[in-house]
Amino acid sequence: MSELPQIDSDDSPWSVATIYINRASSFTSEQLEMSLWEMGAEGVITENTLITAYFKEEDISLTAKLNQFLLPYNLSATVKPVENKNWVQECSKLMESLVCDNFTVKPISTAKEAESPTPDLIQIIPGMGFGTGHHEATYGALKLMQSQILRKDKIFRVCDVGTGSGILAIGAAKYFFANVVANDIDVEALANAKENVEINGVQSLVTLTEDDFSIIEGPFDLIIANIYAEVLCQLEPNFRDKLRRNGVLILSGIMASLYPAIEECFTKSYWDFLTKDFNGDWVSIMLRKK
Repeated sequence: MSELPQIDSDDSPWSVATIYINRASSFTSEQLEMSLWEMGAEGVITENTLITAYFKEEDISLTAKLNQFLLPYNLSATVKPVENKNWVQECSKLMESLVCDNFTVKPISTAKEAESPTPDLIQIIPGMGFGTGHHEATYGALKLMQSQILRKDKIFRVCDVGTGSGILAIGAAKYFFANVVANDIDVEALANAKENVEINGVQSLVTLTEDDFSIIEGPFDLIIANIYAEVLCQLEPNFRDKLRRNGVLILSGIMASLYPAIEECFTKSYWDFLTKDFNGDWVSIMLRKK
């Protein structure tokens, strides 16, 4: 289960490791979480395909230990030192409401806390992953969805690839009043998304499916994918196949250091790059299919 650590104020070094679950890996997010706890993690957070783990250990030794363990599973970890923080307080911040342009995103603990649905309110029960919009990648995708660039586009059919908590599918349904297909290969994430879709009153617009994106039937006017950059590159042919001509693609979950790889995968022969949003170490981008 996702949990943040209490980092004390002594001089002991702390490190944060980020790991992406990609399709080439035989590990599920649940299995990896359990392994990280067994390796001494003090806190683990899962959001879609991104796992963040906190260790009371120096970053250089942790990098070697984690990557040796992950290598057989086609995974790798990025490890950085972290400053001392009160992580209980940090965790509480993730349950605070935030504003993203037209939307207010309000995390809640149970469906009993839900307010009556309104067009500009997204209520989210985080479930196993936080998925509340506080992560830069999720926030960036939600922000681009409301871009002025899309004002003249006719958005009737949307696909949210790797929906997680369902926040982006719910946002698309409310903002465009569009029919949304939202998929995730994680059945627990889909159960969480179903609950969130219902408390936001968009169950007539959002269809949830465990089907792999490759077999979901297009065409779509807009596709949103907030997943690991390597997977985005692998899915590029599917995005082209399932978007209508001049359809729009929003990609997020991209570390800024991997942005050049995305530019290389999404060639100008097939795509126009419309805009991008940098937020910390993360970048979200919007493209149009030619």
